Amino acid sequence: MKRAPLFILSLILLSGCKVPFFKVVSNSFVKEMCSCLFVVGQDENYCKAYARQILPVSSYTIDQQTKKVLADGLGHSGSASYISNELGCRLEDIEFPKR
Repeated sequence: MKRAPLFILSLILLSGCKVPFFKVVSNSFVKEMCSCLFVVGQDENYCKAYARQILPVSSYTIDQQTKKVLADGLGHSGSASYISNELGCRLEDIEFPKR
């Protein structure tokens, strides 16, 4: 029974279908990573473990100068940028071109 969700997920991914729900993976990762790095002030290794999702992102980039985190995962991209310590980080609604 534990393999049923994994099997269904595999079928969806192999079909090439973009499921909007999967955008949650990259968006959640970038929001948590951005807040951990720029609001709380932790190091990258700690924040990567903190922001980790059940379904991992395939890649991420941290721009220290603009205080922005970008990530790709499950066919979707996410971006979050630091606003202030009081307001934290904000998700940005963008899609990156496929490489």
